[in-house]
Amino acid sequence: MSLQPGMQVGDYQILRELGAGGMGKVFQVRNVISDRIEAMKVLLPDLLKDQALADRFLREIKVQAALDHPNIAGLRTAMREGNQLLMIMEYVEGHTVDAYMAQGPIPVQNAVETCMKTLEALDYAHSRGIVHRDIKPSNIMITNTGVVKLMDFGIARVMNDPSLTQANQTTGSLYYMSPEQINGAPLDGRSDLYSLAISMYQMITGQRPFDGTNTFSIMAAHLNLRPVPPVQHDPRIPAALSDVILQALAKDPNHRYANAREFHAALAQSLQAPAAAPAAAAYAVPPPSSSSSRGIYMVAGSLATIAVLAGLAIYVPKFLKARAQGQVEQPVTPQQQVSDPAQPPPTQQADPGVTAVVPPPATTVARPGGALPEKRQQQSTASTAQSSDPVPPPVTVVQPPPPVQQQSYQPPAKPAVDQAAVGELRTRMIQMAQRYATAKTALDSLRQSMARQGLSPRADLGSSSQRVGFEMDQAESALNSGNIDGAKQHLGYAERALEAMEKALNL
Repeated sequence: MSLQPGMQVGDYQILRELGAGGMGKVFQVRNVISDRIEAMKVLLPDLLKDQALADRFLREIKVQAALDHPNIAGLRTAMREGNQLLMIMEYVEGHTVDAYMAQGPIPVQNAVETCMKTLEALDYAHSRGIVHRDIKPSNIMITNTGVVKLMDFGIARVMNDPSLTQANQTTGSLYYMSPEQINGAPLDGRSDLYSLAISMYQMITGQRPFDGTNTFSIMAAHLNLRPVPPVQHDPRIPAALSDVILQALAKDPNHRYANAREFHAALAQSLQAPAAAPAAAAYAVPPPSSSSSRGIYMVAGSLATIAVLAGLAIYVPKFLKARAQGQVEQPVTPQQQVSDPAQPPPTQQADPGVTAVVPPPATTVARPGGALPEKRQQQSTASTAQSSDPVPPPVTVVQPPPPVQQQSYQPPAKPAVDQAAVGELRTRMIQMAQRYATAKTALDSLRQSMARQGLSPRADLGSSSQRVGFEMDQAESALNSGNIDGAKQHLGYAERALEAMEKALNL
């Protein structure tokens, strides 16, 4: 059953769609009995297709139902509707940190305090064995009263519970994933600390520490690259805070803070260090009308420009025609050139493809012996006016040929893109990327082990690895351009090369 605004599900009337993601959709709903506004999340489109995954979500819903913290959006209840699983959540009125960052970097004081409140929520969840696994700015909200709320425990799981772990499955948002998430390794609360550190880095600098043009480059950055210290992006950021964030971004979980409390204490300590950046007292609500007002001014300016150009298009041809017929009076100014009438004016050849405005002919004052010096010319202005100067030769205005009427090019209409197929391919690419990262790690370990013995792995392993990377890049490009069939084809090539790697490495 496809849920739409206006429908009623149980005691809840759907008011509007709030958002959509890989796990389903979120709607604003009203309880028809109590009139309370809630948020309803559709976790799965079809439970009948994967009963094991449905059971997993049901266990996680029970765990989340036990979470009761002022900085965690609460779960009201859960229910089934046909073959769909629904969660009724606390409806939080406010703005996400992501929305605030759209206005620019967040002041250091606000960013630190927001992350400290988020860490309090994580400490509570971690103490109950829950890992969020999807910490990112869009899952942290600031209510209209200034309360920080950690949202969306939809893919949270219980630590050390093998029944909630699926092989070769990567969950979370790629830009904020910890290295152990990418590698499919067992997770604990330190993975959430890494994701929060990335969010905080972005909050105070305005950019993410790890970026890339495709899935593989982003994953490789998480696994291998050192982040640029935040203080290098903005010298006003306290050096102590920059060091705290870098420690939380350590590749090895053992080199990060042991838990949320340690991270919280380090942030509190960093605030006591001298800071050049001024601290703001509270968040400024993102002005929803700022972009629209700016858009109105841009449109008004564009219309004014078009009006001016239209006026010129009407006036200039009339001016040229009138001047060609001698109807335009040419004023004589002291700055006009004094030249020898015996010297003909230079001839200008008109480019038939270019329409040019011909400048008015210069009025010349003839004198025996050539041009007068400027000072002498000014002194003899009265006598010049009484002299009978020869009339300068007429200037012929070359009229440009009429413009060629060209038929406007109409680009072919782009075919509609199957968004469901795109989503499936994205999920498949992320899963393959995780497998590829595991295979590359195993291949690197094999190379190091064999190098100590003066040996090297089989050449076909290296070529298979290169083939997987190439085909995945091609699939990414095809998918970005809407070529679903091409993306499927390249993914198929990558799948076969990846299977050959896994077989050779006994994975």
